Amino acid sequence: MGLWQLLAAGYDANPELARVDAGGLYPLSTTTISNQSNSLVILTLGPNGEFHDKDVVQKRNDKRGIPLRTFPIPVTQASLSRARESHPHPLFDQREYVFPAVDNRTQKTTKKNTQYKHLLKEFVESGFAPAFVKAVWRYVSDDKRDFEADFPEGTKPKTPILFRVEEPGVANANLWEKPELFSAWHTFYTHKITSESRQTLDFIGGGQDTVAQFHPKKISLAAGNAKLVSANDSSNFVFRGIFRHPDNCPKAEQAVFKSRFGLTDAVTIGYESSQKAHQFLRYLITTHGIHCGEQVIIPFANRTGATSLPPPPISDDDEDWGYDEIITTADVMTELGANTGLDYAKSLGKALVGFATNRLVEAHAPTAIVIIESATPGRLSVTYYRELARNEYLENVRRWHETCKWPIWRKEKDTGKAFVVFGAPSFERILQAAFGWSKSTADTGYQRLKQRVRAQLIRSVFDNAPLPADFVSNAVRRASNPLAVTTNGQFDRNRFLATLATTCALLKHNTNKSKEPFDMSIDLARTDRDYLFGRLLGAADKLEEYALHKKDNSRLVTAAIRYMQTFSMRPATTWQIIHNQLLPYIQQVKGTIAFHEIQAINGLGAPETFADDTPLGNLYLVGYYHERSHIEDFIAEAARKKQQTDSSDNNTDNTPNQPE
Repeated sequence: MGLWQLLAAGYDANPELARVDAGGLYPLSTTTISNQSNSLVILTLGPNGEFHDKDVVQKRNDKRGIPLRTFPIPVTQASLSRARESHPHPLFDQREYVFPAVDNRTQKTTKKNTQYKHLLKEFVESGFAPAFVKAVWRYVSDDKRDFEADFPEGTKPKTPILFRVEEPGVANANLWEKPELFSAWHTFYTHKITSESRQTLDFIGGGQDTVAQFHPKKISLAAGNAKLVSANDSSNFVFRGIFRHPDNCPKAEQAVFKSRFGLTDAVTIGYESSQKAHQFLRYLITTHGIHCGEQVIIPFANRTGATSLPPPPISDDDEDWGYDEIITTADVMTELGANTGLDYAKSLGKALVGFATNRLVEAHAPTAIVIIESATPGRLSVTYYRELARNEYLENVRRWHETCKWPIWRKEKDTGKAFVVFGAPSFERILQAAFGWSKSTADTGYQRLKQRVRAQLIRSVFDNAPLPADFVSNAVRRASNPLAVTTNGQFDRNRFLATLATTCALLKHNTNKSKEPFDMSIDLARTDRDYLFGRLLGAADKLEEYALHKKDNSRLVTAAIRYMQTFSMRPATTWQIIHNQLLPYIQQVKGTIAFHEIQAINGLGAPETFADDTPLGNLYLVGYYHERSHIEDFIAEAARKKQQTDSSDNNTDNTPNQPE
């Protein structure tokens, strides 16, 4: 099953998406309008089309507390794709379509209003239209009415108009919330286009269907009017396939195609299938997409006939998914998730940004991962698509979290308390470790870099591909130069330690299958030169950090940090400099674990090991991280034991400056 088949099947498996009275905004033959960029006018009518009231939905303004509101509206193929041409929507539209306006040049009613009335009248006289649609028709077709009095002051020609119809015994007058409106319109419209066009093979559904002449835009709000499938355009973007019928090929091109290529057909897409696939894709992008500028990553699955399972035992909050301390059984999902994979995709989506653990659902439906980006202002493109068997899909995610697993510090939202999550670093952390932090929210270059990084990491996860070499080498360089990791021009130890942890995770991923892999905790018996030198640097850093802490000195830049970059290139020479600067502190903290660690490490290597001044390999960063963590764990354990024996003494030796 390909992407389009999977999307169309997903729509069929979720009939509630078309139930606008239950929050669904994705009926077939519809689009949505909102108050994102314009205010809207709502006119309230009576059952016979008499005017009752008017209301304004103000343009969204977060500062003034005006929220975003979205309204589904019926459309035709042409009106959904309209640009410069005047193609009316059938019921709700801009003021210049819905109400008569006089062309100053010709003194005749504008073409837009004429077309709008013709389409609405056709719907009303078809027998499919509900009574409230007929009420709207009576109102807009009243040529003797002065509509100007019905509009709020300042209503512009482009202002969208919505209708309410108050009927006896009917509580909800909002037409955009009535399922029968959208069902009736889609039924009428499919009959209309079927009678006007030929039936042909639908390459998505496999049956006979009316060819989709145009395909929806506004699929992703971040990409504006961009389309994934373009209609034929006789002047610019003609699909250069081989066609048999005018429905598929402009007439001017047919003779050329026929003489050169014969009468075989290119791919044809049925209207119904196009609507289902695009509407389900819009739903996935809006509710489950992981966004970055105009790029969106969508993990999803589709399944029918699944056994109902209980909901997860935790809050479905972004910060909750993935915490080893909280999650006990992540192999459960809501009934909706069991049937469609959408709830599961939410947790998987968080796995893609580093929040989920490696304990994902054991068995699930065939699942897909899609990346969609805006190729140009008017075109969307699928830049990545993988459809995998359930076990293969899960194993790829598990493998990523296992091979890239590292202790990652996080903070609770409410209390700010720091704790550790064991898992792969988020894509955002990898981006920051390899390429730094964004200079501002308007940094478009950084946004493009972020999109590239995310796409490449997706390939590493789902294609089992190696990490790009520049990711690892860049992260190693940044972790080896801590003084360049700053906030407001000052060394930021928290950011540096986060960069270091992420770099170790990437190194672990790369060496996972090598002859010399390493774990997340210290190896006290390891005698590699790089590893030992890294441990020495970590012990020196902790020793000076603790000495400064005892003196209430808030200085964060220790000798180990100051000389780290030089140390990586000339370790033997630089170690002597660092050690000499430690001598005043050694006298103060001679009995500490850090001091004893320096002595123990010196005893693990031969004299020639510590005399070798050639540049260090990347493993020294792991040794540095391991040694710092080893000392911190030792201090924490000692404090815990002391608290057990003397509960009245709360002065534990907490190590400062835990990373975020």
